[in-house]
Order: sequence, then C-alpha cells, then structure tokens
Amino acid sequence: MSKPANHMSRDEFRARHKAKTKKHKYNAKRKTYKGITYPSIAQADYAEKLDLELLCGDIIWWSPEAIFQLTPDDRYQIDFQVQYISGEVEGIEVK
Repeated sequence: MSKPANHMSRDEFRARHKAKTKKHKYNAKRKTYKGITYPSIAQADYAEKLDLELLCGDIIWWSPEAIFQLTPDDRYQIDFQVQYISGEVEGIEVK
C-alpha cells in the first residue's frame, strides 16, 4: 500500500515543525533569568526587580505566569503574581 502524495510520516511532521521557531506576536526577544526563559526582555528584567524587592523585604513572594480559571471554558494568564507585606496579592502584566 503506497501513501498519498500529500502524506508525511509522524517523524517527518515532527522534524518539520520542530525546526520552526515560534515568533512572539510583538517580536519580543526571549531572555533567560535564573534558569527561566521569559517571553520578553522586559519580563525577565521585571523578575530581577521582584527578586530585589524580595531581598529588601518589600514583598513576601512572587511567581511568574500565574493562570486563573475564570469559568470552566475561560482562563486568564498574567505575567506575575506578587504578595506584598500587607497580605495583598496582585496580578501584574508587563508590557
């Protein structure tokens, strides 16, 4: 049995799509900070700023890319989640 002309094997498909790198929709350059690759230089720089705030005692903790499930079919992803000394937790978008 021969395969159709427009058919490719699973391995051919994976090789073709693995070779393509997905570009950010705003042409942002990725940057790695402390082993985590952020989608933009601005986000990596903000992570560094949050680490400094953590060392200074201005915040209790922070986490990158928090996901909130708004409804069973809808979710929202923010760049950072931060808890301040006051106990307030804030979602932060870096643009």
